[in-house]
Amino acid sequence: MLEIENARIARQPTNKDPQELRIRSELEKLISTSWSKEAMKKMREEQENFFKFSFSHLQKPQEILRRHRKLLAKLNKISGARIVAGEEYLDKLKNEKGIIIVTNHFGIAKLTKIDNSEGRFPIPIEVFEPFPSRYASLFLVSERLGGNLYETAIELPGALNEIQEACGTLTIPPVGEKRTETLIEKVEKLVEKDSRAVMVMYPEGGTTGKRNNGGPYDLGGFHSGAFVVSAKTRTPILPVCQAFNPEKGFEIKILEPIFLEEEDLEKIGDIMETTKASMQSLLLV
Repeated sequence: MLEIENARIARQPTNKDPQELRIRSELEKLISTSWSKEAMKKMREEQENFFKFSFSHLQKPQEILRRHRKLLAKLNKISGARIVAGEEYLDKLKNEKGIIIVTNHFGIAKLTKIDNSEGRFPIPIEVFEPFPSRYASLFLVSERLGGNLYETAIELPGALNEIQEACGTLTIPPVGEKRTETLIEKVEKLVEKDSRAVMVMYPEGGTTGKRNNGGPYDLGGFHSGAFVVSAKTRTPILPVCQAFNPEKGFEIKILEPIFLEEEDLEKIGDIMETTKASMQSLLLV
């Protein structure tokens, strides 16, 4: 257990990592207007309040879940999120049980990061990125689809992991074997419980532009996990691009859904690269 907790801590961004400092600098260039700066401030404050409550009420997971869902709606509104392309594709998913959103790992959580250098929160890290902001802009998509929104993410350190679990996050251990198999089981159980579950997955496995020394919209290499899960569970993939307009807020572009079956596993690599190329072309427009 100590090995896993140490691995969780090791994955967290730090102020000593040159790649982290560089991508933060690139992201901060996007927050160039008074409106956008105020929006990030409000999003940080709302999340701070959520985490203050959650850390002190870990014994009430249902209340944390309820507040989390209200928080997503509030953050979505603050961020000015709107669908600007591809909304018509949502109609193709109206009869599906479970939907996987594959999206770019836009670094908004770095723009709303919460300082913990004085130990305000009972976790062993000096700063943390509030995970709700990573996918709050997609709340609008899940609302249009008539489902609840869930994130798929690596386990966070300490009590943050308990809060993730309370929020319904499909958590993945930071180390170990058969992590994809574990995720498949979690997806199947969730869809059985919530047939319209909308599950967010980040095929890059880390913040867009960080590890490839790119900009906030330069996609890194895709991992196959989300596509394998889709094929194994026959849960359709909805590719979605998130971009931030400093004058108006988040702009959401939706691509055509992808329907996979187990027979598609042998060509997952090609499907994955085609999806990445399609998403990259929309992110650069």
